[in-house]
Amino acid sequence: MEGRVVPSELIHKLGHDLTMQQCLDLVRHLDLPHHIIEDVTGRRNTPINVEAFNSELLLGLLNHRRDTNVTHLIGGLSEIGRVDLVEELEAYIADGIHGMDLLPSEYVERPDHIEPLLQLVKQAGSAPIGISDGVRHFKRPEAVGIKGLGGTGKTILAQALAYEVRKQLNKEVVWLTLSQEPDIPNLLAEICYYLTGETTAFPNEKTGQRWLRDFTKKRKIFLILDDVWNGEHVRPFNVMGPNCNILITTRSQTVLKFVRAQGHVVDKLEADHARKMLLNYANISEETVQQNNMHTLVKNILLSLKLFPLALAVIGSSLRDTERGPVYVEKWKNTLEDLQKRQAFWEKTENVKLCDYNDTLMGAFDVSFDFLGRTGQPFDAGSLTRVQERLLDLAIFPEDVAIPRSVLAMLWGISLQEAEKDIEELVDSSFVTRAKDPTMLKVHDLVLQYVKYRYEEVHGDGSLQGRHCNLLNCYQQSIEQDSGVNMEILQGAASSSSQNTGEHVQWWNVANDNYVYRNILHHLLEANKWTEAESLLLNYSWVVKKLNETDIASLIFDYEYFQSIISPQQEVKNGIKLIHTTLTFTARVLAIDKKQLPTQLLGTLVTAGDVDVDLFLHQVKQDQYFNRPLALEPSLHA
Repeated sequence: MEGRVVPSELIHKLGHDLTMQQCLDLVRHLDLPHHIIEDVTGRRNTPINVEAFNSELLLGLLNHRRDTNVTHLIGGLSEIGRVDLVEELEAYIADGIHGMDLLPSEYVERPDHIEPLLQLVKQAGSAPIGISDGVRHFKRPEAVGIKGLGGTGKTILAQALAYEVRKQLNKEVVWLTLSQEPDIPNLLAEICYYLTGETTAFPNEKTGQRWLRDFTKKRKIFLILDDVWNGEHVRPFNVMGPNCNILITTRSQTVLKFVRAQGHVVDKLEADHARKMLLNYANISEETVQQNNMHTLVKNILLSLKLFPLALAVIGSSLRDTERGPVYVEKWKNTLEDLQKRQAFWEKTENVKLCDYNDTLMGAFDVSFDFLGRTGQPFDAGSLTRVQERLLDLAIFPEDVAIPRSVLAMLWGISLQEAEKDIEELVDSSFVTRAKDPTMLKVHDLVLQYVKYRYEEVHGDGSLQGRHCNLLNCYQQSIEQDSGVNMEILQGAASSSSQNTGEHVQWWNVANDNYVYRNILHHLLEANKWTEAESLLLNYSWVVKKLNETDIASLIFDYEYFQSIISPQQEVKNGIKLIHTTLTFTARVLAIDKKQLPTQLLGTLVTAGDVDVDLFLHQVKQDQYFNRPLALEPSLHA
């Protein structure tokens, strides 16, 4: 750890966890010149955003004193009395933890779960482990699993366990999120990147498996597969060496049985942990509870929430207030009444087509949603606040994808600075969490499911399609502004030449914001722009730009995604299938050298009369970076 540079996510975390005075004391202790401190403080507007102020001070420190490292920060934190952050900082920046988000600052330790899980890891050998709300033991398990209902804290518990495994067992930790439709070859390539630093691509699962099996023979790896929906998705990873483990988190007992996992029960929080978590999120102490005679209120709210961590987080956040005394107590009373009403409603509601339907969580989401953006305002059930509308907008984003703050600002039609206030209110509500990258946000899949339901409940069936179109229009306008060219003229010119050149919008001209190139296909398909999506996949300008802005695995995934969700009544064009096959066939080469794309395509793909492939290859030949291949014969025929 000595001499290690300070990653941006730690700057974000310290900015969030320190008070303004503590941050000032820290940078002064680390010898940030007085004139830089004055410059930062002088440029801040009032009211001051403490987190932004702190982050700017810390970045000023790193820019001015480039020799500052994590060791210096740890020493400074000890000097200013924040020793509570030191151990967390040491654990987080430990070498060998890859792909994992930060634990929330309100995290409540759960030693009654961590210790048994550590024992499972030690005893399991190379067997996978699972976290679960149901247990079945096998004599020769293949995994350890954490299983539980959505919102029971499986992911947070797995994160906490990862720190302990790294610290106590000295294993490298790799975190992957699988979700419902994982791209297995890409995930295997991610492991390769995390452990070797090399960018690669595997054309199929078997190739990736062979690499994983060979590479881990003498390594000590703790692989965490989060949010597993299908046991088949675990099999490709279950080939690691004898000193490696797999931990899976899942909501399904079937998954644990399929992979023969030793399971660990995670249902709800224990009562004392739940109470501490609720008070942490509400930002009140036991002393305040006692002074305001709130013991019964707190107990009844805990009973109403049935000790579900996600429900505790959103309700606790909605109760966070600077007010104290009778008005504050009344807010807790009203919250309890509202919870009981909304949960009774959801208990009786029929035909609600939601996965993981849970009346406790739905009731908690409803009550917390009602609080959004209403500080100091009377409740009005007939209209939405601006912040409520902002939350519902998250319904258009894919599951388990980090959302850039800049994309939200663009969708809302305001500057990033203006958007920050609403974004921070969403984060404070616990509906949204900060990603490891401080410019990104993440949404729990149950929250995403809820806001999709609420969006169409508020705006009408099918209305989400229109919101996807709104985002696409925002990106189209950004292309026009950057190029200074009217897109209607471009579209007209393109349509006169070919129907398969991506004429709808020249998406390859959009500026990269770390989101659009990976997710534009999702929004096109959700906006019912199937023809445009199809044209994009048949357009070389898009293929080469997407490859350069992302990677070969992401490019291949677009073709797989398109083919996986197309209806049986629709036929996938042969050109799309052939381009997909060609990219997969040449993936290992393109992962190493992206400039080989035109050479690989011209040396591998031929048309045999397919119009779409003819047009595609014509574009390839016009590529200014093309170097004629040497003695390569075409091998894939239409």
